[in-house]
Amino acid sequence: LVFMRKGIQQEPLIVVSNFTPIVYHQYRIGIPLEGGYQEVWNSDNEVFGGSGVLNGGDILAQPISWHEQPYSISISIPPLSCCVFKRKET
Repeated sequence: LVFMRKGIQQEPLIVVSNFTPIVYHQYRIGIPLEGGYQEVWNSDNEVFGGSGVLNGGDILAQPISWHEQPYSISISIPPLSCCVFKRKET
């Protein structure tokens, strides 16, 4: 399940949830804006008792249209988890 939320500043947060016990690597999701993205929260982090499948570092948007969005990113989706991504400040 992937959805986008916007706050007061209109910067989108991308929320990705996986309700299966399967890890999905190189999973592509559509995003509205180009640039770099970062994972800001991941329920699979070991600090929360998870397995530690994280998306560290910069995740660069590619000009590949996906899910009716002009750009996309490729991420790892941990099992039984929820992850939140945001666009990096430019």
